[in-house]
Amino acid sequence: KSNEIVSRIDMFRKNPKIKVLVIFVQSRGGGVVPTQEIVSAIKRFKKTGKQIIASLGSVATSGGYYIASAADKIYAYPGSIIGSIGVLMMLPNAEALLKKVGVKMTIIKSSSHKDMTSPFRTMTKKDRAILKLLIDDIYKQFVREVSIGRKLKEVDVLKIADGRVFSGERAKTLGLIDFLGTKDEAIMEAAK
Repeated sequence: KSNEIVSRIDMFRKNPKIKVLVIFVQSRGGGVVPTQEIVSAIKRFKKTGKQIIASLGSVATSGGYYIASAADKIYAYPGSIIGSIGVLMMLPNAEALLKKVGVKMTIIKSSSHKDMTSPFRTMTKKDRAILKLLIDDIYKQFVREVSIGRKLKEVDVLKIADGRVFSGERAKTLGLIDFLGTKDEAIMEAAK
């Protein structure tokens, strides 16, 4: 789905009649790379001197907020749920269940960490440390993009980038959005 969104933003970027684009964000987030692809398309759009205004719906969290933070201006409803700046990786462990039903896995691997996300064995401390470095790296990228997009100091973003969510009203006081308003108001702003 991100490919479709990226191609539309790129199409609008190439259209000389379009000066401002309003994007409506209604998302709890998703994969890191699709989010970063959309943010890159927004940045390409903005490099042409055109503006992007984001209008946030009921929920714009995690990757949804990551995308919105790249816009020039952000509108949200007072009751919108915004934020959840952070990164999450969930890995199931079915080892005990398989043992209970009598299934044993045989794993042949090229190196000790090749199966570190396997649901068929308990994660080692080293595996956990490797994945924590990965999560921390992606988290730093997210914080940096919010800091740049919202023109906030990274240290200030870090104070609120612990996965919490905020109402639109609170998000405005924190500098995460610019205006409390409807999608129609965001469109009227673009028309100006």
